[in-house]
Amino acid sequence: MKIKILLTATLVSFLVGGKGYAQFFSRDLKGTAGGVVFKLEGTARDIAMGGSSGSSAAGADAVFSNPAGVSVQGGPVFSASHARLFENVHFSQAAAAIPFRNVYVGVYGGFLGMDDIDKYTATGLPAGDSYSPYSLSSGLYVSGRAGSNGYLGAGLKGIYQEIDSDTAVSGAVDAGYLRHDGDITSSISIRNAGLPVKFRSKSDPLPLAVTTSLAWYTPLEGLLLSGSICFPYDNIPSFHAGSEYVHYSGRFKTALRLGYNSAIADDHGVLAGFSIGGGINFSMLMFDYAWRPWGDLNSSHRISISWRPGVSVPDPGKEYIFSDSEKQSYLEYFYMQGLDAYRAGNFKAASEYFERVLKLEPDNIRAREYLNDARQGKTIQPGR
Repeated sequence: MKIKILLTATLVSFLVGGKGYAQFFSRDLKGTAGGVVFKLEGTARDIAMGGSSGSSAAGADAVFSNPAGVSVQGGPVFSASHARLFENVHFSQAAAAIPFRNVYVGVYGGFLGMDDIDKYTATGLPAGDSYSPYSLSSGLYVSGRAGSNGYLGAGLKGIYQEIDSDTAVSGAVDAGYLRHDGDITSSISIRNAGLPVKFRSKSDPLPLAVTTSLAWYTPLEGLLLSGSICFPYDNIPSFHAGSEYVHYSGRFKTALRLGYNSAIADDHGVLAGFSIGGGINFSMLMFDYAWRPWGDLNSSHRISISWRPGVSVPDPGKEYIFSDSEKQSYLEYFYMQGLDAYRAGNFKAASEYFERVLKLEPDNIRAREYLNDARQGKTIQPGR
């Protein structure tokens, strides 16, 4: 409760206190922020859900929305995405979340590029040459538990931009907090708090944004609803909503997603605010796709691939000696996989995962409660 009050007070003071930070969140500042590559980061799942996955993104995906979620999903995770945004603009990114001692470390790299652009002289004649502007981004994050139900995460990231022969470099800080309360997950994050991007004599601030998010794992098997409110430096606050339906069939999992982004709708029309997508998961691989219309700018497509290396199941008939990091990795992986299956209504798979948790940690009360409910086919109990 104290953490919730602190986060709320911090957000309110940030918006209305100090030097009048509330004046930043205005349409009058639209287009004044630099570092556009930071605005384009995100997975196909997040795009399909309207940018509302701040409370439900986990592992490597979380580095693009809320660094606190990097440690939510146990075991190492690797992901990569590619998007063709417009006719000549493309964006690619890769990320990883890896357990290290009692925390998780997240890393990522991104590339935003354009096809060749012809140069012209001051008189408007072709110069017989061309250039390709691009931006590079990278980040390093650390995330870990904060109490029994919470997670904290923070990190540093940098950006390098080149336009013809001009270059610019900057750095920023991201931080976030996430908390599970039964079938509700809430979070808050601040992203891109850093130094301005400077080309020659002109400086542009980074796209600072504060975002609060909620995710609700509904009583309907496999249905997740999510919502976010984003307070960006260079625009009015925007609302993001998303839904995800997950269906299990043995080791095969499929997902359908729908989202809405009011910021895009405000710029390109109501219909442009909607996005759709889906995903297919088999064993250790997950393939995700998102489609988003951009009004007169046509539409964009984003594809993401995630890979989770297999975690072998300890043989109950043998004696094992785990290091602290190895045991924590097994526990996190099995527990989160069990919780994911449980929320999707796949009680058989959930039971198997929670049984594996209890083989490693017999006194894990939460895993035992979930196992008992899963065996009886019960839904999530509020407040857990």
